[in-house]
Amino acid sequence: MALLDNPDVDVIGVETIPRIDEAVALARHLCDANRKPFYIAFVCRADGKSTGSGEAIGDIVTAMRPFFAHPLFWAFGINCVDACVISSLLDGINAEIEKLPAGMRIPKRIIYPNSGEVFSFDTYTWKGHTQVQKDQFADEAEKWVVK
Repeated sequence: MALLDNPDVDVIGVETIPRIDEAVALARHLCDANRKPFYIAFVCRADGKSTGSGEAIGDIVTAMRPFFAHPLFWAFGINCVDACVISSLLDGINAEIEKLPAGMRIPKRIIYPNSGEVFSFDTYTWKGHTQVQKDQFADEAEKWVVK
């Protein structure tokens, strides 16, 4: 964990986490032993409703809520997922955020999908993308800004 004290590191990114309990353990450690802002990004399934391990996307908010007040917990969100399901995943996260008390500190949301390739959790392989997928990526990205 030498990165936690490295003066050249500004932000710590913990990415492609498939399970909520793993993210909770990482957040707990980073809140306790860390002096740098950090974010946690989940890998999710192509169904647009669940994490990589199959947990409901909204459960991320419930599980991470105890860390929201910590000033170093900068952001949480989604990475390494098909761009076509980002809007659905954000809707699931935002629906749970709307239930939180007014005025509560909410860390920023961070999203960065893959390049258009699709990862299969069944075969643990990537499938290539088409020009249509590239065009859809641009269309979808415009929607994310307003979510």
